[in-house]
Amino acid sequence: MFLASAPYFQGRFAGSPWILQNFQSAILTVSTLSNLTSMYILTNIQQTASYPFRMKLAFVIETIVFIVLGLSTMFFVDASPVSYLVFTLLMVTVTALATGLIQNGAFSFCASFGCAEYTQGLMAGQGIAGVLPSIAQVLVSLAAADDGGDSNSNSNSSNPIPSDGGMRSSTHAQLTSAFLPFLAAVVVCIGALVSLAPLIRRHDRIIENRMVDRMADSVHSIEEAERVSRKVISIKGLLVKLFWPAASIFMCFTVAMFFPVFTSKILSVISADGS
Repeated sequence: MFLASAPYFQGRFAGSPWILQNFQSAILTVSTLSNLTSMYILTNIQQTASYPFRMKLAFVIETIVFIVLGLSTMFFVDASPVSYLVFTLLMVTVTALATGLIQNGAFSFCASFGCAEYTQGLMAGQGIAGVLPSIAQVLVSLAAADDGGDSNSNSNSSNPIPSDGGMRSSTHAQLTSAFLPFLAAVVVCIGALVSLAPLIRRHDRIIENRMVDRMADSVHSIEEAERVSRKVISIKGLLVKLFWPAASIFMCFTVAMFFPVFTSKILSVISADGS
């Protein structure tokens, strides 16, 4: 999400050449380290883990973060590049921690249903959710380009000097193109949080049917009874059992880390005057 919004951040960091050159690497580094740390800690907390709570907490955190980022495109436009970089890295850290919560919680939650198809659906849903903010940004950028082209053609026919209204319109279009991807991310998080409620109810019914005998002798909740029956598996044991899937995911993640850095540097072969 942050790398997909690289053009917006480039505009915010234009006043500092060093930050402009290194902010993407900083975002990747902070995100990777934060996510790895959270995943390591959460993976070692299995016996007492509440996976539905982890998912709900992650969605709430990410919703708040993207709301704050969206507001920053309108209310913190005069912040210095250094201040906004610190703010951005803080948001990246919080988002990476929430990502660790949702990844750990969602995959464990899906595994409890006992259907491998649910895990495949989870992967497909992650891909769709990741594309939606970028689609929103592309559509807004295209709309802004069309409006800009019309206004430029009208101004060139009468006055070669752009008016203040045209400059304000361009600035407004830039802010809108930055705000809508964050808004799309908020909508995705809220939609996922709402759709999680019926899944949790179904999950509780399945667990209750599996553990009728244990629940008969227990005064605790369904979730607590399910925790008692869990088998704790160490990270080393998981790596031995899932070495090849883990290696393939690692390779895909490596490509995903570097790919956005290069895509933002790809420029059109058609000049602005020629378009």
